[in-house]
Amino acid sequence: MKAPAIVLVAILCVGCNPESQAPPPQPAQVAVFGPHKVKPFQSTPRRRLGEDCSEFGPAECLSHQCLHTGASPNAGYVCSEECGAAKDCEPGWRCVRLHPNAGNLLCVPIEAGGKQ
Repeated sequence: MKAPAIVLVAILCVGCNPESQAPPPQPAQVAVFGPHKVKPFQSTPRRRLGEDCSEFGPAECLSHQCLHTGASPNAGYVCSEECGAAKDCEPGWRCVRLHPNAGNLLCVPIEAGGKQ
């Protein structure tokens, strides 16, 4: 009588040892702009069209209008003002409706996208 053949079977167990698994891929870093956080303003507004309003936001602008015109989320905020039939923008600025439902037009610097 012949001796029985011995057969070895190797079983590959994917996920059996979590320490041997590669970490899942991480999502790509995406820059997301959120609300601009400003410091509380406890003074009289004094900033005019084109002046920086990054630190305190619209409260420091005479017009109470502060626009974000730069690529950095923490810089590029300038005071704007309303414009339209009764008031034109200064040279270098263009009167633009920023939101489809907004009832007012604001002066936007031409170099920041307010194309002439």
